[in-house]
Amino acid sequence: MIDKKLKSIFLIYSIHVKKYTLSKTERLKSRKQIDSLFKDAYNFRVGPIKVMYRFELIGDEPLQLGVTAPSRNFKKAVDRNRIKRLMREAWRLNCIPLKDSMAKQSYFLAVFLIYTGKSIPTYSLIEDKIKVVIHQLGELRSE
Repeated sequence: MIDKKLKSIFLIYSIHVKKYTLSKTERLKSRKQIDSLFKDAYNFRVGPIKVMYRFELIGDEPLQLGVTAPSRNFKKAVDRNRIKRLMREAWRLNCIPLKDSMAKQSYFLAVFLIYTGKSIPTYSLIEDKIKVVIHQLGELRSE
């Protein structure tokens, strides 16, 4: 009896935790996809973040993300990696509604975020900008 309760609690916990992950399949890694995204993608800016995106009808995951911080602005790899880690974390925690709507509509969205600022941002700044990005992407799909 206790074993069944533990299994059900673990199942509920694992489903909840799994929803907020950024798995390997959710990352934009294919060189071919990235090149085609840079070649014929739409883009817009939200503060220091440039967003490149493209909607498609087919794809493995409903949403894939790529992030970068240019070495022209940040000479140290430590700084570039920190910025990318902040952007991925903010995206991971806030993209659930967008992912659900993409899956519901059977669309695939490839997004690439480029940090163009000159200084290392705080997490709160990045999170605010990522929320705006996610909201704008959701509006673009509904149009």
